[in-house]
Amino acid sequence: MVDKGKEKKLTLKEQLQKDILGYNQQIVNLAAQTNQVIGQIKEARGILEFIKKEEDG
Repeated sequence: MVDKGKEKKLTLKEQLQKDILGYNQQIVNLAAQTNQVIGQIKEARGILEFIKKEEDG
């Protein structure tokens, strides 16, 4: 008789596939965060250039 309370034990292959999907999602999230930071840096550079031009007159 099968105990319905027990979860199905994943095979090693299934567990590795699940882990890889998780890692891939983390990579996607980090790439998105990196792009956000790059955008913020570009925005800050633009502001600094504007301030410099204003100061130089």
